[in-house]
Amino acid sequence: APDFEVELLDGTSCQLSHFRGEVVMLIFFSAGCPDCHAEFRELQGLISQVEPEFNILAISRADGEQEVRDFVEQYELKFDVGLDPNKSVYGLYATRYVPRCFLIGRDGKVKALTVEYDETEFKSIWNKAVQEAK
Repeated sequence: APDFEVELLDGTSCQLSHFRGEVVMLIFFSAGCPDCHAEFRELQGLISQVEPEFNILAISRADGEQEVRDFVEQYELKFDVGLDPNKSVYGLYATRYVPRCFLIGRDGKVKALTVEYDETEFKSIWNKAVQEAK
């Protein structure tokens, strides 16, 4: 997985390589995207059942800070959320479509990915992340 540094909503920054040795679910989204809302509703449902033993990093693609804050508040997100206003991080992984979800293994390699939201595919990548983190 390409390394990057992204500014988080709390003003700190996060570098993907800092997670080396850990499992990461990287999610690109847009606050105005209906499929992204569906995926995050599903994500919150899964988290409410079992707290994940892997890291989740969500990065907004080209949204304003207030839009992202409203999105985070709406879904009561408790994990790191980054801002990518010029799509530079997103551009390392894709050129079109959100949501996009990448499962990154302890070795830093992409183990699975999804393009756009499909409930079955999202549950599948979630289950892979749970298994990978064991």
